[in-house]
Amino acid sequence: MSISPQFQRYQDICPDWPAFVESLQKPLPTTLWVNTKAIRSEALFDVMQWPQSSAQPLAWRSDAYRVPEDWKPGRQPEYQAGFYHLQEEVSMIPPLLLDPQPGERILDLCAAPGNKTMQIALAMQNRGTVVGHDWNFNRLRILRSHSQRLGLSIISTSLGNGAHFKGADDFFDRVLVDAPCSCEGTVRKNPRIMFHQQQPGTLLYNGVQIAILQKAVEACRPGGRIVYSTCTFRPEENEWVIDRILAANPGLHVVPVHVPGLIHASGLTAFEGQTFHPTVQHALRIWPHQNDTGGFFICVLEKSPGPAAAATLQKTARPVTAADLSFLQDRFDFPAAVWDDHVVFHRSPKKLSYHPTVHEIPISLCLEELGQNFMKVNFQFPKISTAAARVWGHAARKNRVALNRDQYRHYMQGDDLFLSAEESRDIGSDGYVMIFYAGAAMGLALAQNMEGVYRLRSLFPRDWAQQVDAITDE
Repeated sequence: MSISPQFQRYQDICPDWPAFVESLQKPLPTTLWVNTKAIRSEALFDVMQWPQSSAQPLAWRSDAYRVPEDWKPGRQPEYQAGFYHLQEEVSMIPPLLLDPQPGERILDLCAAPGNKTMQIALAMQNRGTVVGHDWNFNRLRILRSHSQRLGLSIISTSLGNGAHFKGADDFFDRVLVDAPCSCEGTVRKNPRIMFHQQQPGTLLYNGVQIAILQKAVEACRPGGRIVYSTCTFRPEENEWVIDRILAANPGLHVVPVHVPGLIHASGLTAFEGQTFHPTVQHALRIWPHQNDTGGFFICVLEKSPGPAAAATLQKTARPVTAADLSFLQDRFDFPAAVWDDHVVFHRSPKKLSYHPTVHEIPISLCLEELGQNFMKVNFQFPKISTAAARVWGHAARKNRVALNRDQYRHYMQGDDLFLSAEESRDIGSDGYVMIFYAGAAMGLALAQNMEGVYRLRSLFPRDWAQQVDAITDE
């Protein structure tokens, strides 16, 4: 295999260079993690009739698996059911080292398309505040679609260049910066990346990387944690960046970390005549041949404790009351306390949105979207969104229908279904019904009694049905 000059310069810093070169010729394994909020891992394999013996649990994460590519996991109904999410293995590590906790305030400063953002929200047990920030509006839409598919309600989004992020100094408990980079670590997916750069050592990204990381430091509260990661091998975009950010912020320090079951190399303290702060050795360098993954660099930073700047929180405008939602309670017999953990509010005259009761946003931070879509109110017969159904549907005690796998596939494709008397026993009358699959709420359908047989008209979102293949990040 021909190795470009820009990769040959890593020969002295890469452990086992021949194994590295050999790994570049192998396809990247397909990996997924289970949405444990919706289903247990064992139940997922039972439902899909996949032999669990053919799926390999990751050595360092028990709810994530390598699966055969010929299973086509991005084209299965369980993917759209939100039971799992596809993501390259090494890309799952930064959110793990961020160590988000329920109830915290978290910022993902380069968030879209949202794979790491989803991991963060799930680790927080869907309690607290996550802000996903990105410069690309279309990719933010993908992030929002992912969060809705997975039934996550704690994510709000903001739009802009991370290097100019403002309005939240000292506010967030933890900040993730998965920075834009030269993407050399993705060479197994895109071999041409080895020859894309102009010259060995060309500094293409470290200026914007430092600017974004500095904004992360400013947004993180004293005593808080920052994780910086890239999918490149370049020391100029990794150790060099950390060295400069430590020099600019005396109260910042590198945290030694270890992931049991994960093989890695240490960060560099010198490269091509340049020296870096000695604590940068505590960073993780993950080479493709070490764990049969892509390449990654990850460094965990923490700010020294101290007083934080006071923040005034945004107040939710025009919240609706439980009485305003009584038509939903009447239809689905929700418990009286079903709305207690969330606030439903008027996002616009024609739209209701929702977020958890404890969802804290500084008043100075401009959001692209607060919370998630609850329903449009400019229809004669308003219905909650599929995203909202996945959050609240489990509480429905009537007008609910459980589908088998074949029925759910047809529902997802927008087909009408006809139910037996047994399948329709919990339908009280014509109208909206809550759809369940494998015990989890999936969305709504419209039931119509036709001479004793109920016909279900699928209300599965058309744009979701079109997103068959999962979108993965580097």
